[in-house]
Amino acid sequence: MTGRRTARRGPWRIAVAALTAVCAVLFGMTASAGAADGSAVDRFGAQARKAGLSAAQAEALQARLDGYLAKAGGRQTAANEITYEGNGTLVLALPGERKARSLNPAAPTALAGCSYYWFCTFSGPEFTGDSRSAERCNTNTYIPWTTTNGSWINNQTGGTRAKLKNQSYTILSWTAGAYSEQRWGVNWGPIHYIDPC
Repeated sequence: MTGRRTARRGPWRIAVAALTAVCAVLFGMTASAGAADGSAVDRFGAQARKAGLSAAQAEALQARLDGYLAKAGGRQTAANEITYEGNGTLVLALPGERKARSLNPAAPTALAGCSYYWFCTFSGPEFTGDSRSAERCNTNTYIPWTTTNGSWINNQTGGTRAKLKNQSYTILSWTAGAYSEQRWGVNWGPIHYIDPC
Protein backbone atom coordinates (compact mmCIF):
# COMPACT_ATOMS: atom_id res chain seq x y z
CA MET A 1 0.00 0.00 0.00
CA THR A 2 2.82 2.39 0.76
CA GLY A 3 4.35 1.51 -2.59
CA ARG A 4 1.12 2.47 -4.33
CA ARG A 5 0.96 5.85 -2.67
CA THR A 6 4.54 6.53 -3.65
CA ALA A 7 3.77 5.44 -7.19
CA ARG A 8 0.73 7.76 -7.30
CA ARG A 9 2.61 10.69 -5.82
CA GLY A 10 5.61 10.23 -8.10
CA PRO A 11 3.94 11.52 -11.31
CA TRP A 12 2.15 14.24 -9.32
CA ARG A 13 5.42 15.47 -7.86
CA ILE A 14 6.99 15.46 -11.30
CA ALA A 15 4.07 17.49 -12.69
CA VAL A 16 4.26 19.97 -9.80
CA ALA A 17 8.02 20.30 -10.23
CA ALA A 18 7.61 20.86 -13.98
CA LEU A 19 4.86 23.45 -13.38
CA THR A 20 7.02 25.19 -10.79
CA ALA A 21 9.93 25.33 -13.24
CA VAL A 22 7.70 26.75 -16.00
CA CYS A 23 6.29 29.38 -13.64
CA ALA A 24 9.78 30.34 -12.49
CA VAL A 25 10.87 30.82 -16.09
CA LEU A 26 7.74 32.82 -16.99
CA PHE A 27 7.79 35.00 -13.90
CA GLY A 28 11.55 35.46 -14.22
CA MET A 29 11.10 36.67 -17.81
CA THR A 30 8.31 39.01 -16.75
CA ALA A 31 10.43 40.44 -13.97
CA SER A 32 13.34 40.95 -16.36
CA ALA A 33 11.12 42.72 -18.88
CA GLY A 34 9.73 44.94 -16.14
CA ALA A 35 13.22 45.80 -15.00
CA ALA A 36 14.19 46.79 -18.54
CA ASP A 37 11.08 48.96 -18.88
CA GLY A 38 11.70 50.43 -15.45
CA SER A 39 15.23 51.49 -16.36
CA ALA A 40 13.92 53.26 -19.49
CA VAL A 41 11.30 55.06 -17.39
CA ASP A 42 13.96 55.95 -14.85
CA ARG A 43 16.22 57.33 -17.58
CA PHE A 44 13.47 59.57 -18.98
CA GLY A 45 12.47 60.57 -15.45
CA ALA A 46 16.07 61.60 -14.78
CA GLN A 47 16.05 63.74 -17.94
CA ALA A 48 12.86 65.46 -16.81
CA ARG A 49 14.28 66.11 -13.32
CA LYS A 50 17.54 67.43 -14.80
CA ALA A 51 15.47 69.81 -16.95
CA GLY A 52 13.90 71.14 -13.73
CA LEU A 53 10.45 69.56 -14.10
CA SER A 54 8.44 68.64 -11.05
CA ALA A 55 7.00 65.12 -10.77
CA ALA A 56 3.57 66.47 -11.82
CA GLN A 57 5.06 68.27 -14.84
CA ALA A 58 7.01 65.16 -15.88
CA GLU A 59 3.82 63.11 -15.60
CA ALA A 60 1.86 65.60 -17.71
CA LEU A 61 4.65 65.67 -20.31
CA GLN A 62 4.66 61.86 -20.51
CA ALA A 63 0.86 61.84 -20.93
CA ARG A 64 1.16 64.28 -23.87
CA LEU A 65 3.93 62.19 -25.39
CA ASP A 66 1.87 59.00 -24.97
CA GLY A 67 -0.98 60.74 -26.81
CA TYR A 68 1.31 61.47 -29.76
CA LEU A 69 2.65 57.90 -29.73
CA ALA A 70 -0.92 56.60 -29.90
CA LYS A 71 -1.72 58.90 -32.85
CA ALA A 72 1.46 58.68 -34.89
CA GLY A 73 3.55 55.79 -33.60
CA GLY A 74 7.32 56.14 -33.41
CA ARG A 75 9.71 55.36 -30.58
CA GLN A 76 10.29 57.42 -27.45
CA THR A 77 13.95 58.45 -27.34
CA ALA A 78 13.85 61.10 -24.60
CA ALA A 79 11.47 62.46 -22.00
CA ASN A 80 10.04 64.81 -24.64
CA GLU A 81 11.03 63.22 -27.95
CA ILE A 82 9.69 60.64 -30.39
CA THR A 83 11.91 59.41 -33.21
CA TYR A 84 10.61 58.12 -36.53
CA GLU A 85 13.27 55.88 -38.06
CA GLY A 86 14.71 57.66 -41.05
CA ASN A 87 12.20 60.49 -40.97
CA GLY A 88 12.89 62.92 -38.18
CA THR A 89 11.53 63.57 -34.74
CA LEU A 90 8.64 65.03 -32.82
CA VAL A 91 9.86 67.15 -29.91
CA LEU A 92 7.49 68.48 -27.26
CA ALA A 93 7.91 71.87 -25.65
CA LEU A 94 8.53 71.39 -21.95
CA PRO A 95 5.93 72.65 -19.48
CA GLY A 96 6.49 76.37 -18.96
CA GLU A 97 8.63 76.73 -22.12
CA ARG A 98 7.52 78.21 -25.46
CA LYS A 99 9.96 76.46 -27.81
CA ALA A 100 10.69 72.78 -28.22
CA ARG A 101 14.16 71.56 -27.32
CA SER A 102 15.28 67.98 -27.15
CA LEU A 103 16.39 66.44 -23.88
CA ASN A 104 18.02 63.60 -25.83
CA PRO A 105 21.77 63.78 -25.13
CA ALA A 106 22.44 62.49 -28.66
CA ALA A 107 20.41 65.31 -30.28
CA PRO A 108 20.98 69.04 -30.63
CA THR A 109 19.80 70.87 -27.52
CA ALA A 110 17.69 73.40 -29.39
CA LEU A 111 15.21 72.57 -32.12
CA ALA A 112 13.55 75.97 -32.31
CA GLY A 113 15.34 76.37 -35.64
CA CYS A 114 15.38 73.83 -38.44
CA SER A 115 18.48 72.04 -39.75
CA TYR A 116 19.49 72.20 -43.40
CA TYR A 117 17.69 69.63 -45.62
CA TRP A 118 14.69 69.55 -43.25
CA PHE A 119 11.10 70.73 -43.28
CA CYS A 120 9.91 71.57 -39.76
CA THR A 121 6.41 72.20 -38.47
CA PHE A 122 5.42 73.84 -35.20
CA SER A 123 2.13 73.72 -33.33
CA GLY A 124 2.40 77.41 -32.36
CA PRO A 125 3.29 80.72 -34.05
CA GLU A 126 6.85 81.98 -34.40
CA PHE A 127 8.21 78.39 -34.29
CA THR A 128 6.87 77.71 -30.80
CA GLY A 129 5.08 74.75 -29.28
CA ASP A 130 5.72 71.17 -30.28
CA SER A 131 7.87 70.54 -33.35
CA ARG A 132 7.78 67.80 -36.02
CA SER A 133 10.67 67.60 -38.47
CA ALA A 134 10.92 65.50 -41.63
CA GLU A 135 13.24 65.20 -44.60
CA ARG A 136 12.25 62.05 -46.50
CA CYS A 137 10.87 62.94 -49.93
CA ASN A 138 7.67 61.33 -51.27
CA THR A 139 6.66 60.35 -47.74
CA ASN A 140 3.47 61.43 -46.03
CA THR A 141 4.54 62.65 -42.60
CA TYR A 142 1.64 62.83 -40.16
CA ILE A 143 1.06 66.13 -38.34
CA PRO A 144 -0.55 65.19 -35.01
CA TRP A 145 -1.95 68.57 -33.96
CA THR A 146 -4.87 70.69 -35.15
CA THR A 147 -3.86 74.13 -33.90
CA THR A 148 -5.02 77.12 -35.94
CA ASN A 149 -2.01 79.41 -35.50
CA GLY A 150 0.99 77.22 -36.25
CA SER A 151 4.13 77.82 -38.28
CA TRP A 152 6.68 76.05 -40.47
CA ILE A 153 10.22 76.35 -41.81
CA ASN A 154 11.32 74.98 -45.17
CA ASN A 155 15.11 74.66 -44.93
CA GLN A 156 15.63 72.12 -47.68
CA THR A 157 17.85 72.50 -50.71
CA GLY A 158 17.24 75.72 -52.62
CA GLY A 159 13.86 75.95 -54.33
CA THR A 160 12.44 72.70 -52.88
CA ARG A 161 8.73 72.98 -52.11
CA ALA A 162 6.84 70.91 -49.54
CA LYS A 163 3.28 69.66 -50.06
CA LEU A 164 0.59 70.14 -47.40
CA LYS A 165 -2.05 67.39 -47.63
CA ASN A 166 -5.43 66.54 -46.13
CA GLN A 167 -6.49 63.24 -44.54
CA SER A 168 -7.11 61.75 -48.03
CA TYR A 169 -3.54 62.67 -49.08
CA THR A 170 -4.87 65.31 -51.47
CA ILE A 171 -2.52 68.28 -51.84
CA LEU A 172 -4.11 71.37 -50.31
CA SER A 173 -1.19 73.68 -51.04
CA TRP A 174 2.52 73.89 -51.76
CA THR A 175 4.96 75.91 -49.71
CA ALA A 176 7.24 78.48 -51.26
CA GLY A 177 10.62 77.15 -52.35
CA ALA A 178 13.37 76.73 -49.77
CA TYR A 179 14.49 78.66 -47.91
CA SER A 180 11.06 79.85 -46.83
CA GLU A 181 8.97 80.06 -43.69
CA GLN A 182 5.53 80.91 -42.44
CA ARG A 183 5.80 82.42 -38.97
CA TRP A 184 2.11 82.37 -37.99
CA GLY A 185 -1.38 81.66 -39.20
CA VAL A 186 -0.92 78.07 -40.33
CA ASN A 187 -4.21 76.27 -39.75
CA TRP A 188 -3.16 72.67 -39.12
CA GLY A 189 -6.81 71.56 -38.77
CA PRO A 190 -7.29 70.44 -42.39
CA ILE A 191 -3.60 69.54 -42.87
CA HIS A 192 -2.97 65.97 -41.77
CA TYR A 193 0.26 65.25 -43.68
CA ILE A 194 3.25 67.00 -45.15
CA ASP A 195 5.49 65.64 -47.88
CA PRO A 196 8.76 67.56 -47.57
CA CYS A 197 9.68 67.27 -51.26
